[in-house]
Amino acid sequence: MVKIKVSYQCTDELKEVLKLLSPQVAAYKVSKKNDGTFRKAYIELKDLT
Repeated sequence: MVKIKVSYQCTDELKEVLKLLSPQVAAYKVSKKNDGTFRKAYIELKDLT
């Protein structure tokens, strides 16, 4: 399993990343901390085997 941490400024940016990775995304979680300019999301990708 591959885990990716993504930093973004607006939800449209996150939606675009998820759209590009959509065939392989197993799950994702958006961080609840919204301090500062950037927000974080954690994406888990499916196994490629």
